[in-house]
Amino acid sequence: MNPPGAGRHFLAEIHEQPAALLALLERLDEFTAVGRACAERPPSALRLVAHGSSDAAASYGVYAFGLRRRMSCRMSSARVRGAR
Repeated sequence: MNPPGAGRHFLAEIHEQPAALLALLERLDEFTAVGRACAERPPSALRLVAHGSSDAAASYGVYAFGLRRRMSCRMSSARVRGAR
């Protein structure tokens, strides 16, 4: 049985997604520049940093980049000092 309020955090994250996507789109020029730089000089390694529910996505990313792009991939979990 789930404790009262279980899933509230995930629901809050879902409601944040439209604003998060808009914030990313506002930086589209920066992402395009990074993409062009990577096309000119492909990286040989990749580090994905995740925390909490994003760990699963980062784990898949390590697998996908390693398999498809044949590059060295690592995953790190972000930790915030003093967080409770």
